[in-house]
Amino acid sequence: MKKLTIFFFTLFSITTSFAEMVPMSYSVIQEVTSTSTVVDIAELTHKKRYICATALFECILQSTSSISFISSSTKEISFEDAQMLYIPKISEASSSPLKSLALPLSSIPKTSTYQLESPNKKYTAFYTTTGTYSNRNARTYWVTNPQTHETYYFVEPISKGWDLVSDASRIFSWNASSTKLVYLSDRRGYPQLQVVDFTKKISTLEGEPLITRNYTVVDFIVIDNDVYFIANRENLFTYNLYRLSLTTGNLVEKVADNVMYTNALTVSNQTLLFSLNKNGVGMLAGYSIPVKTTTIFEGISYGELVATSSRRITTPFFGRFSQGKQPSKQAIIWLHGGPYRQSADGRHSWGSYAMYDWMLEEANKSGVAVLKLDYPGSYGYGSTYANSLVEHIGTKDIASLNQAISYLTTKGYTSITLFGVSYGGYLALKGAVEFPKKINNVLAIAPVTDWDVLIQQTYPTLFDVHFNATDKEKRSSQISTSNIVNKLSTSTPLITLIQGNKDTNVPFEQSLYFMTQAAKHGLSQEKIKLFMLSEENHAFKDPSHIKTICENLKALTACTQMSCALTQSNIHVVLH
Repeated sequence: MKKLTIFFFTLFSITTSFAEMVPMSYSVIQEVTSTSTVVDIAELTHKKRYICATALFECILQSTSSISFISSSTKEISFEDAQMLYIPKISEASSSPLKSLALPLSSIPKTSTYQLESPNKKYTAFYTTTGTYSNRNARTYWVTNPQTHETYYFVEPISKGWDLVSDASRIFSWNASSTKLVYLSDRRGYPQLQVVDFTKKISTLEGEPLITRNYTVVDFIVIDNDVYFIANRENLFTYNLYRLSLTTGNLVEKVADNVMYTNALTVSNQTLLFSLNKNGVGMLAGYSIPVKTTTIFEGISYGELVATSSRRITTPFFGRFSQGKQPSKQAIIWLHGGPYRQSADGRHSWGSYAMYDWMLEEANKSGVAVLKLDYPGSYGYGSTYANSLVEHIGTKDIASLNQAISYLTTKGYTSITLFGVSYGGYLALKGAVEFPKKINNVLAIAPVTDWDVLIQQTYPTLFDVHFNATDKEKRSSQISTSNIVNKLSTSTPLITLIQGNKDTNVPFEQSLYFMTQAAKHGLSQEKIKLFMLSEENHAFKDPSHIKTICENLKALTACTQMSCALTQSNIHVVLH
């Protein structure tokens, strides 16, 4: 049986001492012999390649190669620079229809996704959506025999017009005998598993639920007649790996605690590969399917991270709170991007978030309290919470932010920094103009500042739904409510923006626009600052730019003891 080649990757993650290692993730890149698995780990200046034996769970270093970084720089943009550089870019995109499919199918449509052939080669499962890109009204699960055109399907309405299921890394998985198909559906409000039994007489792919409790399934894979899945079954914030029997429908065992949910489950030589989250470090582990035991691969120097203790908050908002280790009146509210994302208890397994968690850990160790807020629209709390932001950008999210601010003020924190990235950057800026007397300053990374322009520039996106693409009058009203710049005033607190000038998710013009509007509203250049990171996209690759963000957070929070050191001896940046 063939082995799978895997490599570790994490975007832009950081460590703080020689022994500390970044979170790691893996992905299948090719198949090789049945005796070894190749693992690539990229660090700050070089990449190490390991040969790992699945049977022995041992890895041996094979080679080391150099890594080169892009040539880049950081430049502070003045009001005058912004005026010269800002050119509004609006494309008149129109909503193209996603046509319904005629039956019987003569072939698998080109617009289908998640195609998966059954092990016996008889059937192919695939996935389609109907409606328009900005207002999808239904999803369809399909199974067809391309030779005989025998076809089964099941249509589900899409709540609020956005297809959250297709954000998953996997939708279908067959059992070994091709008699059962398991697929992901959120018809009951949470991404969960349905099974279709082809040994029975069926007319549709509606299937039967494998799970009846409300929790989020992130990834799953069928092996023989068992389903292995990652889910936050025990609490909202921790994801574990479980095994469920397709034969009995019962949960058999919890395979592993605290698994990194950003990693896709992979099978190699009768071993299920995944990453254990050890205080923020992703450790490659394997579950032996015949023996039913889990082992961590030896030979890779994982190191350790000092775990930051936090209190999980579920009311009146979702989040995590870490008390500063020293008496302090300073606090940071962290606002993730997305908004369909979720903060991590410790360091996030996505590198582009792990680097921010590292900064928050450093600030926390220096005495600053940290509150990570999962505002309405966030992942992991079910479809109702994810969809609650639709038509409420700038209101429900801001109400949640206000609750978080009140939580901190009642604990005696008088200096509050809002720190956000992407959508979180927007929310931080919105908080600055809504509550100028409640917060001290803002650090916004690649923020949205003009929704009207953005939803036309980056069409189609989730935000076509959030701003009601089907009703122009409602959209206009919602965009007006979400506006930031109209409320800028001389009482607006200190704001620092940092963004790459090659950003394809949130164009750099968004930050330039904010600067031009700040000048028009009479704000001083000392109060509003913009740093342009040359040659950088929405997530950053140059370690010096990570340091720029950290140093700005350090300055805003006056954390004199906070470390932002970037040296080869104490920092590992793993790039995708």
